[in-house]
Amino acid sequence: AGVPGSWNGSFQAVSPSFDLRTLSSGWHHIAYVGSGTTTTVYINGNNVGTIPVKITEAIRSVGNHFGSAQSWGRTAEVAIYPSALSQTAIRNLASAAGCRTRPIFASDWYY
Repeated sequence: AGVPGSWNGSFQAVSPSFDLRTLSSGWHHIAYVGSGTTTTVYINGNNVGTIPVKITEAIRSVGNHFGSAQSWGRTAEVAIYPSALSQTAIRNLASAAGCRTRPIFASDWYY
């Protein structure tokens, strides 16, 4: 519990392990960037690890795997981009400096 990852028939955890429960209370910028055969996870603009898989299927849920009873909280400003963003772009988004790449889809989701 508390480890970022991805669901692809089974849970794939980020490596090295990162415990989300160590984050301070409040909003945090979380980005998943799929490139090649892996997914890199960024929290507040910092690379916290890699997941050994890149999901290419339809996104069915954000914040928790479909059907999970684990508490997640609220999610806002979801964006899906047509290509992998650089760490600089991720840091700009995390610091609210903005990004020149325009998202394909953006919305506010609340749970």
